[in-house]
Amino acid sequence: MLARFNQTAGVWEAVVNLPVNTEPSTPLQGENFVIGEGGLYQIKDGDKQGRKIANTTLTITKIERRWSGKKIKEIFHVKVSCSNELGTTEKMLKIPAHDFKKIFEVIRREFPSAYTSLGDLDAKEEYLTEVYQRDAATAEVEYLSDIIGWVEFEGVPPKFYVGENGFYNGMEITLPIVGYLNKREIFAEGSAFRQIGHGNGVIEILWLIAHIALSLFWLRKFGVDFRSTIFVKGKTNLFKTTVVSLIANIFAKNRRKAGARLSSTKAYTQEFVTKDNVVLLDDFSNTVGASNNFARDNAETAIRAVGDGMFSGKMNVTNLAEGRADDVECVIVITGEDELLYRLIVLPIVEGTFDPQVLAHISNRHEILQAYFALFVRFSVAQTSSGNVRHGLRNIVNFIRKNFLFRASLTPPPQWRLRSI
Repeated sequence: MLARFNQTAGVWEAVVNLPVNTEPSTPLQGENFVIGEGGLYQIKDGDKQGRKIANTTLTITKIERRWSGKKIKEIFHVKVSCSNELGTTEKMLKIPAHDFKKIFEVIRREFPSAYTSLGDLDAKEEYLTEVYQRDAATAEVEYLSDIIGWVEFEGVPPKFYVGENGFYNGMEITLPIVGYLNKREIFAEGSAFRQIGHGNGVIEILWLIAHIALSLFWLRKFGVDFRSTIFVKGKTNLFKTTVVSLIANIFAKNRRKAGARLSSTKAYTQEFVTKDNVVLLDDFSNTVGASNNFARDNAETAIRAVGDGMFSGKMNVTNLAEGRADDVECVIVITGEDELLYRLIVLPIVEGTFDPQVLAHISNRHEILQAYFALFVRFSVAQTSSGNVRHGLRNIVNFIRKNFLFRASLTPPPQWRLRSI
């Protein structure tokens, strides 16, 4: 605690919860090592001075815990202090927790002014153990996620993340802050998405899917699984892709990655499906040709992944030699002209299903949809962070239910006449 003078109020105020100084108050020392002038020393047979084995000392300043599929990866942010005849320089180094004991090898590669002996492993290992024990309790812990959506870390309440890894570079993904906005206006303007189809069954189901995709975490938490794929089928120039892209990657300001082509590589398709909530796989064709065979294979793989909740031996595009199984927690929407012979929810698109003028208006104000779904995420947080999580989940379902009292004036075909869910 310290006192700081408030210029505006003209009074002194107590300032608390200041950052903890992570620098050690006394140098570390163990049975095999001691920190001395300019670095790390090995000690043997009671030698108090020891032999210098490295001109660097280490401090763990932050522990990054990153959710990636079914795994939580820990990364240490380490401050490396390197001493030589010119003085001491400091640099930050990030290293996976499981490689922390190999950090001297990394330092030797990354820092030209650093040196360390090749032997003396006992002294180095003991030193690194003492560094971790000293710093782990006070280091800042930062939680990150490679996916967009709800994530529950061990011991940390569920939180909605918007994606952090290189897959999203350049997409400018943000979750808008809506606390100061008029919530009724956001709700009304966002719901105008349904006017693209003038409330017909196709647009209602797509709107419903957008909400379900953001709620899959909570539904699955209580044993309700939605494991199906939507196939938006129709001829070209009927605005299929444009409409679906509005709810795909909803929080991405850069719309270039709103969807992936089914002719993309399988590794990219798998990466795409495991990262987002509503996934648009575009332009399925069932005609003869090598590329279309590839598209069919990609579509089949993605559909099965939704059914299984995971890709079997998923390939990570950042390391194609590493296979892993990741959760698939999304709703996939495939667009195309031809028949896709799988168990899907098929939405037939005909002339007049979508109104191009309303679509153009909504497309030009995509920030309204972002604010609407940010409001929905915020509502989910408020409901599920209460004491009775089951009650909160019921309120989320009621939120969706009240927004989907389907209207009777449904065109085209009469098979789209739906009732309140």
